[in-house]
Amino acid sequence: MTNLFKKNFVFCLLAFASFSASASDHVIIGTMNYMASTRTNLIIRLDSGVPANCNSPSNNLMRINKEDSVIISVALASWASGKRRITVYTDADGSCTVNQIDPER
Repeated sequence: MTNLFKKNFVFCLLAFASFSASASDHVIIGTMNYMASTRTNLIIRLDSGVPANCNSPSNNLMRINKEDSVIISVALASWASGKRRITVYTDADGSCTVNQIDPER
């Protein structure tokens, strides 16, 4: 192998590894064990805690804004059906605001 090929190969590996590490900071898998609502949010908590990017979350709670009605619908349907194991994605800003929920199949 040439030195250029080796350098490019190592660069690609490092770039992929750093992307993989940062991509998961806003994701967590767990079982919903708490749900509450306020005037402006639906609040959920998972048994596994919160994603690493959440800044000082209160009682491991994550917020779903009322404007995100589809996400709220999925959370409520999962809760009501008893299929509470979900994957939660939060905003990258550290606010612990949910931007996607994937129920387990």
